[in-house]
Amino acid sequence: MAAPLSPRSNNTGNITKSFQKCSLSGELVNFQILCQSTNLGSLTEKRYDKGLSIRELKGKLELITGCSPASMKLSLESRKGEKICDMDDDERLLGSYPVEDCCGIRVIDPESFDWSDLNKIEKQEMDDDTYDTFKPTSVKPTVREYKRIHKLGMFNPENQKKALEDMEAQEKKDKEARENFKVGQRCEVTLKSKGKQRGEVKFVGNVSFQPNVWIGIQLDLPYGKNNGTVEGQKYFECPNNFGVFAKPDSVEVGDFPNEEDDLFSSEDEI
Repeated sequence: MAAPLSPRSNNTGNITKSFQKCSLSGELVNFQILCQSTNLGSLTEKRYDKGLSIRELKGKLELITGCSPASMKLSLESRKGEKICDMDDDERLLGSYPVEDCCGIRVIDPESFDWSDLNKIEKQEMDDDTYDTFKPTSVKPTVREYKRIHKLGMFNPENQKKALEDMEAQEKKDKEARENFKVGQRCEVTLKSKGKQRGEVKFVGNVSFQPNVWIGIQLDLPYGKNNGTVEGQKYFECPNNFGVFAKPDSVEVGDFPNEEDDLFSSEDEI
């Protein structure tokens, strides 16, 4: 029968972990924090010490994402948005994973409530006839009665006419966008923060996060806001920070050379 380990031997594992933590402490790494409920590229950029345990890291991420550390799941992603590994050992140190600047930490909480999904919210419904005869407990009229009295919204014929005209004009613009833009075309898009940028059309159609037709573009340079996925829905695939969605009015298709090719070309050489 083997002799029992001494108390000193039993503490070897704890001593090793403490030594590793001390050796990694002070080494800071920048991360892009991504969350299942946002997916707009990155939620925020944070700097964390390699000496943090995954349990301690989850506590810090709770303040950013609102996800519970108890049900939170983490995974490490490369700069291009490719999954490297799961970070599923709460006692393991952050620096023991292959982390480097600009890596992404994706936070997933299966038990979190998606407040952006209105279908999960219970609603009180009232038919039009009941609403028209509804008498509020206060002296103030209902919203519908107020609009009827002051001829607002649906009770204003001029507004109704203009709304119909606007809807028809938008339907025409959407139809033209579907006809004029095709996946695979080279294009130039005007971004508010970066001006004119070149890229390739990757998506043309309706999206869930905004009304009407939008153009999804993979930029030549990393000036985008996403990887082709917005609010958990994938519209096209591209590396992180290369994807962007724009209105058709701000996009022009044509024979636009690749931005990266221009960086290495020179008019002084033949």
